Amino acid sequence: MLSEKELYQQCVAGNRSAQKELFDRFSPKLLGICFRYSRSLEEAEDVLQDAFIRIFNYLPTYKNDGSLDAWLRRITVNTALNNIKHNHHIYDEMNLETAMDVQSDLDKSMDNYDSKLIWDSVQQLPEGYRIILNMHTIEGYSHKEIAEHLKIAEGTSRSQLMRAKQLLEELLKQNDIFVK
Repeated sequence: MLSEKELYQQCVAGNRSAQKELFDRFSPKLLGICFRYSRSLEEAEDVLQDAFIRIFNYLPTYKNDGSLDAWLRRITVNTALNNIKHNHHIYDEMNLETAMDVQSDLDKSMDNYDSKLIWDSVQQLPEGYRIILNMHTIEGYSHKEIAEHLKIAEGTSRSQLMRAKQLLEELLKQNDIFVK
């Protein structure tokens, strides 16, 4: 198995077996990212394919100054967001109200829930909430970065995240998805 640096260099040189190794090594993780931003596995697979097209097109621009994994994830998230922007029209659904002053202890209580059932509940969230929850909580984007990517106000990102957490907590309680 090649190191990331060797894999990168051979992919840029056009080595097809290295390109296949890059795909095989990273596609499971990247598919998971795509699925978090998609409505179905089929859509996630399409987004993954688009992401790898972008990855191979832009691979020569990778400056090798950070981890290749992080660079691949960023391209994949951006591809998923572009897919949403062009196909889902979520921006029409997002309201621009300011964040409500409500505290949620959801983060502390998540350890008590089964991860598969949490995932199913996250998938039930409205798309705008789910996207911001994924970007902030899972991908680690700041509200400023989210606002820039989605072309919304920072306050909107904050309020959507808060509402996503509240709704997720309600869904979990509603479905009695509590692990003893």
